[in-house]
Amino acid sequence: MVDTFNTVWLDNLPVMARVSDSTGACVYVNNPWQNFTGNVLNHEKGDGWKQSIHPDDKEKYLENLKSAIKEGKEYSFELRLKKKNGDYHWFVDSGKPLYDPLGKYVLFVSVYTDVSNTKKHEEELNSSLEGKEVLLREIHHRVKNNMAVVAGMLDLHMDYVNSPSDREIFLACQSRVLSMALIHEKLYRSETLSKINFKNYIEDLVKKVRASYMDRTGSITVKIEADNTELDLERAMPCGLILNELITNAFKHAFNNLEKGEIIIGFFSKIGKYTLFVSDNGIGIEDDSQLNSSATLGYTLVAALTKQLDAMMEVDKTKGLMVKFTF
Repeated sequence: MVDTFNTVWLDNLPVMARVSDSTGACVYVNNPWQNFTGNVLNHEKGDGWKQSIHPDDKEKYLENLKSAIKEGKEYSFELRLKKKNGDYHWFVDSGKPLYDPLGKYVLFVSVYTDVSNTKKHEEELNSSLEGKEVLLREIHHRVKNNMAVVAGMLDLHMDYVNSPSDREIFLACQSRVLSMALIHEKLYRSETLSKINFKNYIEDLVKKVRASYMDRTGSITVKIEADNTELDLERAMPCGLILNELITNAFKHAFNNLEKGEIIIGFFSKIGKYTLFVSDNGIGIEDDSQLNSSATLGYTLVAALTKQLDAMMEVDKTKGLMVKFTF
């Protein structure tokens, strides 16, 4: 069957080529193939050529090849082939079926392109990226640890503060530091090192804030309504700080003289838009000026972070208080 077309053009190709019949048996290999493997044509015919395939690639490659040849479909597979000096080179095998004048599928031509240098560069690049990943992970880890040290120092100083209002300031600062440290901890543990699952972050943040105000939060339940959207550091940090302020404020002030209460935290994304809100069924506020008061550091910070996110903030005082951000 290989005689039905001229094989001279195959021998003049600058790349290796192999011809199989419709059953997958090798019927011809060109000169570049023979020069590379050091095997003559008769040795490679039938299944002889398969001896050059790397043992780790053989089973999967031959399985895919058999399926493609049987169905007469074009394909492109990667594999390693053994050179006559014993070295293995990476190749891309691109195959195409050939038909006789009557349209009958009779032969399959496979052309092998040496991509060893490309593979080597990929490995070097991956090695470099892995090194940078280790470094970036270590940076997040150290930042988190340093912030934990700062939070610990604030906790120690609180032992020497007698004024309840001053203690509140220290506690609020500590809570803000821990909310930022939690972002870096999540990034350190994430697969991508660039984004975190914000729902998981909210869950852990609530636990930390509740622990800081345990004496006031016993009768308060927290409900989290969030999808599994991921946020990068640029968005996660301001969102985390905003949440910390609003959750803390709800725990501290929303349920004065109430036996129990509920806080709902929501976070969703849709078509490139994010929605973040914190609502409670507490005593609420009289007017929006309480949110915008320059004397209230927490809400001054929220306003600055809202601007940083280029977000729109809405306040609903219908029942308790809900503050919603869209960005």
